[in-house]
Amino acid sequence: EGLEPLGGHKNDGDSSEGSNQLMEQLRRRELLMQQMHMAQQRQRMQQIQQWQACLQQPRYTPPPQLPEPQTRPKLPSRPAAALKFFDELEYPDKTKASRGIKAMALGAVGGMMVWFWASCPAHYFVWSFLAC
Repeated sequence: EGLEPLGGHKNDGDSSEGSNQLMEQLRRRELLMQQMHMAQQRQRMQQIQQWQACLQQPRYTPPPQLPEPQTRPKLPSRPAAALKFFDELEYPDKTKASRGIKAMALGAVGGMMVWFWASCPAHYFVWSFLAC
């Protein structure tokens, strides 16, 4: 008897007005959503048209036409001067170079043989090399 309907509405006229307002808000929201969707579709179509226009254009342009290079008369070249050292010890000794190459080759072959036969661990060679 003395109880009020939920929501504080006392008569059916107020509740129908509230539902009408709610329906109007939902209708406006739906219209806004449709307008936003249409704007997004237009934007996508414009972007696709721009991409298609870019694809129809040639991607590579031909190289530019450069002027012909000017030819200069060649100057006679001087023969290279022989190296002149100030001290006799500065001249390279070819016999020492060949002996050094032979020693390196012999050491490499000897190291490979020892490694192949595994007569001693490899770290001995490393430490002996570092100790030199």
